Amino acid sequence: MNPSLKLLFFSFGLYTARKNEKGGHDFSRLGISSFSAPNSALRELAKGAFLNSWPVTNKPALQHLRTETLKDANYHDTDDCAKKLLCDLSRKEGLNWDEDLLINYYDKPVNYGSDSLFFNIAVKVGKDGERECYDVYPRCFLALPEMLKILRRQGISFEVPGEDRDCQVYFLWKKKDKRAESARNKAKEILSNETGTEVGAIIFEDYKESTENQTNEEK
Repeated sequence: MNPSLKLLFFSFGLYTARKNEKGGHDFSRLGISSFSAPNSALRELAKGAFLNSWPVTNKPALQHLRTETLKDANYHDTDDCAKKLLCDLSRKEGLNWDEDLLINYYDKPVNYGSDSLFFNIAVKVGKDGERECYDVYPRCFLALPEMLKILRRQGISFEVPGEDRDCQVYFLWKKKDKRAESARNKAKEILSNETGTEVGAIIFEDYKESTENQTNEEK
């Protein structure tokens, strides 16, 4: 096939995916196995919100941590997916705790001298609802569920500097095993009904007995 025709076909395919999906796309239909995801921008965006939630980072000596994170988020957000994430989240009902953390941090009055200016505008665009987020940020090809999946899959980490030692903090999202959780809840309910004793108390007694036996053996 002529190279020009290939390019035309590819461009038309991307346009069709954009037209049909409106903000989120399955590029496998176009023969593309993967699409470059905005990992860095989303990670830095979330890091700023998590840093802000820690009272220790409110100290003047640590203010640079949040400033650097905002600058990094702006620098890496070349496809505007971090902004689109905030725009989409501001319209979502029933936010999870980490989503609520993001919105609370970036939902601020527009200050043209602030490092978070474009992210504050993104929240405002979403709340105003006058235009769709995918129209305001057309360079981002990812839908909200895809962006949240990327963010939670990679986790968040940051370092709080100290005088003698630095403290490294990690946030990792672990997917729940619904079958195992359901089995635990059922077992807890059965034991509580049959014995009238809370499972937590049983576990504590088992732990206490085990600890006492270990102490006696050491003696």
